[in-house]
Amino acid sequence: MHSIVLIEDEDDIRNIIKRNLIDAGYSVFEASNGVEGIQLIKSNLPDLIICDVIMPEMDGYRVLENINNSNELSVIPFIFITGKSAKEDMRFGMELGADDYLIKPFTRKDLLNSVENRLKKHEKIKSKSAEKLEKLKNSISLSLPHELNSPLTTIIGLSKTLMDHYEQFDPAKIKDALGMIHKSGMRLNHLTKSYLLYIKLELALKDKTLLNDFLNPDDHTYIHLVLQDLTTQQAQKNNRQQDLVCQVDEGELKISYRYFRKIIEEIFDNALKFSEPGKSIQIIGKKTGADYHLKIQDMGRGMNQEQLQSIDAYIQFNRKFEEQQGLGLGLVITKRLIELHQGQFFIESLTEEDLYNIQNESSDQQITHGTTITLILPCVE
Repeated sequence: MHSIVLIEDEDDIRNIIKRNLIDAGYSVFEASNGVEGIQLIKSNLPDLIICDVIMPEMDGYRVLENINNSNELSVIPFIFITGKSAKEDMRFGMELGADDYLIKPFTRKDLLNSVENRLKKHEKIKSKSAEKLEKLKNSISLSLPHELNSPLTTIIGLSKTLMDHYEQFDPAKIKDALGMIHKSGMRLNHLTKSYLLYIKLELALKDKTLLNDFLNPDDHTYIHLVLQDLTTQQAQKNNRQQDLVCQVDEGELKISYRYFRKIIEEIFDNALKFSEPGKSIQIIGKKTGADYHLKIQDMGRGMNQEQLQSIDAYIQFNRKFEEQQGLGLGLVITKRLIELHQGQFFIESLTEEDLYNIQNESSDQQITHGTTITLILPCVE
């Protein structure tokens, strides 16, 4: 049985609404003013709130504002009932977060239709959230143990072997083993730093006082300082120097060197990881007015539409079938950093299957499979 908190200061109207809701099978908690209503909402956590707008002590708008200040309560569907019919009043309520309006006088059918529609919509949202949470749990269970255990196993195993039998190894083999230990340590270091940055970003989105750690008006970065250095290093490390095509105009961005470097590091690392050697990776940058447009395009395996829509922390694709490194945090961190700095993030991708279907429809199109990420960031004018 769904529960509803009804807040209405006029006794006759409140009693009529209450009787109609109870007859329809709902459980009703009633309040005659906003203060009492908020207490009922907090103590009962109803499935729906119906609230009058014009009330003494605390009007409906203030009730809704109080509800919105609570993460737990703000998800509850909220219906206003009012004698006002002016569009500006309705717009104001909707801007505050109201889900629907019932204008007096309304019929029993109007009331029950509004309640039923809001509850159905809320159930769909809850269902989608539960589905997303389940996917997240599955992704974590697949990725997290592997990402931690794989480098740790290498570090522990090789260091133990060196300690127990170091006299049997020549310097060259010891050097190789130490190199593998170092590589595994760096992988763990990158994982830890990315995870901590992700948590910090998520907290900053919820607590605006933490944004100062990311946004400093004095922080500026020249494009070439990051692109020429970082992408060349990463390409050399992967023996992909010949695949790198970089054509960028100079520009000064309103973002710190540290965070812009992190953005490019994550995007370019994905381009290297998910494309084959011999396939080009193009980086094209151009200043357009007060913004800088940066495009990074690879000719890798691409992502389908479902995968593109599912980009989130801990989400990796085909983990059961393909070896990957990382927790899927890279693109999420990139997107969060860009949005915090008043920029925009776009991703387009085609799989080989997508490309095959397109070519069957029109063989004249000169396109290829792969992923293109476009960043738009504000420039220093």
